[in-house]
Amino acid sequence: MKLHISLPAASYQTFVEVDGGCRFCTFYENHIATDWDPKELSEYENFSISLKKMMSTKAPKIWCLVTPHDLQHKCQPIVCSEEKCTKKNKEEAAEYAKHLAKTMKDAEEKCQEQIAMIHRECF
Repeated sequence: MKLHISLPAASYQTFVEVDGGCRFCTFYENHIATDWDPKELSEYENFSISLKKMMSTKAPKIWCLVTPHDLQHKCQPIVCSEEKCTKKNKEEAAEYAKHLAKTMKDAEEKCQEQIAMIHRECF
């Protein structure tokens, strides 16, 4: 098996012949020194990873598992707050309608008074 080793920062590139069916992890530039000899690769066992370690996977932990029970309990306060808001909005709307009707009535009376005053002055 041929192993291609390259170090772009030092413009270093070489091929190494490796015996056996070992799997090797990826080498990164900051993990190896510039004076590293690639011929010593076969001597180091710590670079090889066994197939068992590669095959075993571990599922990530779920910190916030959302279940239907959680959703049901989460929705109840939202529904209650929406009911309160709609009740409050209806009360405010009724109050505003009363105020608007009073304002419109006052404006209409004022307009009628002005029209009557103009008619009195002209005739």
